[in-house]
Amino acid sequence: MAFVVLSAVSILFSIAFFRNDQFKMHQVEAQQGSAFNQRVLAMDYYSGWGVQKSYPDAFNWFQKAAVGGDTKAQEYLGIMYENGYSVKADKNEAIKWYTLAWKNGNYEAKKALKRLGVEVH
Repeated sequence: MAFVVLSAVSILFSIAFFRNDQFKMHQVEAQQGSAFNQRVLAMDYYSGWGVQKSYPDAFNWFQKAAVGGDTKAQEYLGIMYENGYSVKADKNEAIKWYTLAWKNGNYEAKKALKRLGVEVH
């Protein structure tokens, strides 16, 4: 039984150590302008995965990634504006970001636009 507990603790420690290294790698790449890594950092802050949950930090990184053309980041800016996460809720701003994401091929953004009553073709 003690071996199983020690093995589980060892595995959890390894995962945490690996996750910390991953976060640092994404952070370096994001600071160098990688839209993908900017979105990965944003998702970490948005969800609290491996870091303290922070909507302001998530918003900052989503914004950088969205401007860099990341359609998932564009969608998440829509979500943040729609729900008032770290910004004042603004349906028009949410629609703007969802529309950009949809026009760039993000199907989830199209569903969000329909949910908000925007006609999309």
